[in-house]
Amino acid sequence: MPRPRRRAAPLFLPLLLLAATAPRAHAQIDYFARLGITGSTRLVRDVLFQEISTEVGLAPTLFAGLSLPLAERYRAGLEGSAARGSLSGAPAESGEDSDLGAITTLGLMANLEGPLFLPPLRWRIGVGLVHYLPGEELGAFAEGGTTRYLVGAGADYRRRSFGSWDLMISARYDLHRFTTDALRDRGFTQSQSVQRASLSLGVARSMP
Repeated sequence: MPRPRRRAAPLFLPLLLLAATAPRAHAQIDYFARLGITGSTRLVRDVLFQEISTEVGLAPTLFAGLSLPLAERYRAGLEGSAARGSLSGAPAESGEDSDLGAITTLGLMANLEGPLFLPPLRWRIGVGLVHYLPGEELGAFAEGGTTRYLVGAGADYRRRSFGSWDLMISARYDLHRFTTDALRDRGFTQSQSVQRASLSLGVARSMP
């Protein structure tokens, strides 16, 4: 796998250690799962004589995760995501969008969360990794996928709605730098900023 994955552990260990030392009196584990959609800015954009770009279409996204208490009002946890969308590019040769197949985007974030000004709302911040897994090795992914560090933030609305289950509505935003081996081989020496935003709906449950 790409080199950044080998150094993933230091991103998550501090939060997991804090969660492990949480007071037993508050030791409720939260589980959640949501389905939504994610939009992304362009992965690649450059201008020579005409624009060259690679972008991901709106992608259906599955989120799942868990959290443990750090204190009465604060929690730490992990959130994973899997999105699959179309990949298109505008090569210099034609100047027209071309279909580059589908791409799967996998994410894992270590999060801290706490209360906002209204009880059903909570903020969330985190750091993690995002991995791009192309369906075909074309364009920017001619030499395979890539794994990048990311930072993110979000907000959750959560209210008891289905017996012991809560309705959960979440908004997410994250930012990472993007490049691949194929881009570097073609002379793209600088990575580019990619921003993603998502909206999702699902359920959550707290268990002792």
